[in-house]
Amino acid sequence: MTWQRANKPQQKLERRQDLIKTAWQLLQQTSYSAITMSSVAQQAGVAKGTIYRYFLSKEALFLSVQEQQLDLWFNTLDQQLAALPHTDTIQPVTAVIWRSIELHSTMLQVLSSTHHIVEQSSRPAEVLQFKRFLHQRVQHTGMLLESHLSWLTPGNGIQLMLQIYVLLIGFRQLADLPPAAAQALGDPRLAALRLSLRDSFLSTLALILAGWRYPAV
Repeated sequence: MTWQRANKPQQKLERRQDLIKTAWQLLQQTSYSAITMSSVAQQAGVAKGTIYRYFLSKEALFLSVQEQQLDLWFNTLDQQLAALPHTDTIQPVTAVIWRSIELHSTMLQVLSSTHHIVEQSSRPAEVLQFKRFLHQRVQHTGMLLESHLSWLTPGNGIQLMLQIYVLLIGFRQLADLPPAAAQALGDPRLAALRLSLRDSFLSTLALILAGWRYPAV
């Protein structure tokens, strides 16, 4: 597909979104390190120079991919939390959180494969914009969690969402084994080292929440 040059603001916005979509599609087919701005341009049907009108670097492009995928997940999680009957117990809330993650399982791919690399290599202004987006979404979702769990004090919801963010990235990286590690852990004697993303995430999240509900004195 070959596109004409976008001149109007709406056309530029659509072009930007199309490039983000193309980068996201490539990331589901290959590793982040294997993707270049040239391959994104070729897949999108545009000249390489066109991409640089919208994104100054590969890192800036994939920071926008992260933002888009997180935004979709936050939308789903917020909707499910809003529809959840009032509860003051841990299990229904953790179940809703995990269900939203299952609906956006590929989101974990972009987070685990690009999180550190993208933020370390992006310009300060780009990272600041992303962090502002993340703060806004985490704050809103955190308040929804606080409304369901009365023993969370104001501000705990934001802390909880940040910890969920960390757990998802960390456990996904540990569960997503390279071929040699997967083969090694096929040894029955190493069964204790195998990690279930779902079980590890839910059990750790339950422990975090229990710590807030039953604080040590």
